[in-house]
Amino acid sequence: MNNKNTNSTEPDPATVESCVVVDSSDEEAETLNEPQIKIGLFNNAINVLRAKSQSNKPQATICGLLIEEVKLVEKYEKYKGKLFGFTEGIGKGPSQEPTKMASKAVIFMVISHTENWKIPVAQFFVHNPDIKHFSDTIEDALNILHDIGIYIISLTLNCMSPHLSFVLAEELGAEIDISKPADLMKPYFPHPKTLKRVYVIYDLDTILECLKNYWSSERIICHSNCILYYGLCLDVKKVHETDLGNYKIENMCDWIIIRKRLLYDPELLGKTTADAMNYLRNLGHQDFKASGPTIQFLKVLDLMSQISRVNNKEKELYLNLSKSNEKDWQPMFKNIMKYFGKLRSLNKGIPPHFCILNTYITGIIVTFQSFLELFSNHVEYNSEETKETKLPYLIPPNFSLKHIRDMFNETELEQMTALYVFKKICRLADQFHEICI
Repeated sequence: MNNKNTNSTEPDPATVESCVVVDSSDEEAETLNEPQIKIGLFNNAINVLRAKSQSNKPQATICGLLIEEVKLVEKYEKYKGKLFGFTEGIGKGPSQEPTKMASKAVIFMVISHTENWKIPVAQFFVHNPDIKHFSDTIEDALNILHDIGIYIISLTLNCMSPHLSFVLAEELGAEIDISKPADLMKPYFPHPKTLKRVYVIYDLDTILECLKNYWSSERIICHSNCILYYGLCLDVKKVHETDLGNYKIENMCDWIIIRKRLLYDPELLGKTTADAMNYLRNLGHQDFKASGPTIQFLKVLDLMSQISRVNNKEKELYLNLSKSNEKDWQPMFKNIMKYFGKLRSLNKGIPPHFCILNTYITGIIVTFQSFLELFSNHVEYNSEETKETKLPYLIPPNFSLKHIRDMFNETELEQMTALYVFKKICRLADQFHEICI
């Protein structure tokens, strides 16, 4: 990747050589089926996908592309004669030596919308990547995948990454301006080869986590003319049954059960808290009389959490995102967009593009707008009798970057070097190879 290295300096070759750790594990080397030590697209993965698309004909192999970055421990290592630990992969010619320390690994994964499989297809090592070269590399990947019969209709990014957010989507051709109304946004860009729309998705799990952290830090958020109080979520846990002596309660055991659920539920900002708050509000508890807007916000957050982990085999109507259920889930998606469109910060003096809350709101609106258009454009009936869809795996979880994050456990995330990531992804690509064939 071509990098703008404003915060990194040229390493001294002598210093580098003295810090290099040599990995000469032949046994580990033999487990890697890559014919060459190469950063970028995996030849094996491309060959697997080519075979998969051929076996699926005449049905098209329709997929999504997931892109996520993981933090690296900065360390020089040599493996099979190759030096790891520098920026490499995107925007660099084959003769250029890497000269900057890599702080992140960027991983590309293809996930099918027609079948139940996924495979990592590329990895790059970066420090402070140039957005133009980043977008060029994505376009190159889209072209290569198209040439082997893999048709990408969605691109999932992380809106909290400075490199994988709205600026990158704009560079690719989407129109996502954080200061503009939602109806003026175009959450898609033309495929570089076919000019068909590729829809931009932002990872909901990441947005939800950041939004909850923002609320816990700021304590209050505005929705229309109402205040959403984070403090109520903490206060509801402090209410003991002895505090309810002045209220008419038919069965005190109800609150005892609710309180136990609160104490054992690890998710503070979820349905359990909303239900407990609503119980006290209906009871007429003085501290929770104005909790209605906060309860609604908690329920919306819980609903979004369920959508992000939706299973297309679930029975619930709002989770069954099928063509036959459009009348249930499409209005719900539109209402979520409208709801977040009315969310705002109390810091009125901050310009829209500098307010981090607006980043979350924009990411949510863009994602749900893309969901609606993807389903509208790509999900069709096979027959009027069965109302089955042609893309059974075009469901929200298949757009999640969790597929990439789950390749690493928490312990690994604290110790990953460029070489470690390279080996891990190569092995996983080989495992997914067996699954996909």
